[in-house]
Amino acid sequence: MYESVSGQAINFQKLEIFYDKNTSEVYREVIKSLLQVPPNMGNGKYLGMSSMIGRNKKAMFSYLRDKAWRKIQQWSASTY
Repeated sequence: MYESVSGQAINFQKLEIFYDKNTSEVYREVIKSLLQVPPNMGNGKYLGMSSMIGRNKKAMFSYLRDKAWRKIQQWSASTY
């Protein structure tokens, strides 16, 4: 219904479904079936980062900061 009304299509390569840890496997399969989700749906990453950050946000974002800093250092070194 969303696709026909909006004119936009759902991209199943980017689609992720997150369940509560208490959701049984039976309900997970029912939800996938209702949504007609392909078996190879999603890969758990978005723009190179894990879709689920979890509690240790400092570690995840320090990784990004360090990666950006290395890239800046490479650019700076190449301009001289």
